[in-house]
Amino acid sequence: MKTTEELIARISPRYKALRNQNTDFLWEDFLQAIEKATSNIPDAMYAATSGISISYFTRDGDENIYRSKVAECHHFQDKTVEYEEDDVCLGKKKMLTIAFKDFKERAKADKHITTEWFELEELELDDVEVSISLDFWFPKEL
Repeated sequence: MKTTEELIARISPRYKALRNQNTDFLWEDFLQAIEKATSNIPDAMYAATSGISISYFTRDGDENIYRSKVAECHHFQDKTVEYEEDDVCLGKKKMLTIAFKDFKERAKADKHITTEWFELEELELDDVEVSISLDFWFPKEL
């Protein structure tokens, strides 16, 4: 091995596979959260809902990122629905930073997701409670 390009070619497959694995974990978790949330919305409210927001947050003095047990329904009055018993710990901030960036890029490419309020920089702040959300929108025509 004589160049960094040769080194990159040798180590890239493992790096790419692990990054994709972490991104896939966050993606699947998000889709399952949407499915759980929609199954817990009462029918009358569900029929008037245009989308669901899933929130991710940090806690003061905690190194982890959590997914909220409560989702917001984009409805006439923006109601919430509890779809988990407890908030879900996804893992340590430092371990998820790159995965969340990849996850956001995947979400940006999806026509049913808006990343406008999904400000990852907020999650990287130390010793501060922050919350960001990712919005899933139902199709206008079924």
